[in-house]
Amino acid sequence: MLNVNMMSSEEVATIGYEGMLNKKSIVIPGFKNKVITFLPRLLPRKTVVSIIQKIAKKIKESKGD
Repeated sequence: MLNVNMMSSEEVATIGYEGMLNKKSIVIPGFKNKVITFLPRLLPRKTVVSIIQKIAKKIKESKGD
């Protein structure tokens, strides 16, 4: 399994539920996730595509495909 310090599904669900109770339409849990969602606005598209390809490759390799 890919070890990238992922949050558990329970943590994500709890954070999303709390956001809903606070009437937030979008909740991005965790500092890393907030940075990751903001970076494409600053980086060139080619760089973003390259980063995503590397992440997808790591995920695929971790699944043993």
